[in-house]
Amino acid sequence: MLKAFMVTVHPPKPMNLKGVIWQPPPPQWIKCNTDGATTPTASACGGIFRNSNAEFLC
Repeated sequence: MLKAFMVTVHPPKPMNLKGVIWQPPPPQWIKCNTDGATTPTASACGGIFRNSNAEFLC
C-alpha cells in the first residue's frame, strides 16, 4: 500500500539524551517536575513535588 502511494518510510531517529542536574527551589517554595511520553496507542505522565531541602512531598 505504501509503495502504491510512493510513501517513503524512515526508521526512528536515535534519541539525543541530555543530562540534567536538579536545582532546588528557593526557601519556602515547592518545585513540581513533570514528564510525559506518548505512542500512537498509549500515553503516560508523571510528576514529583519537592521542597527547597529536596525532600519528597508527593
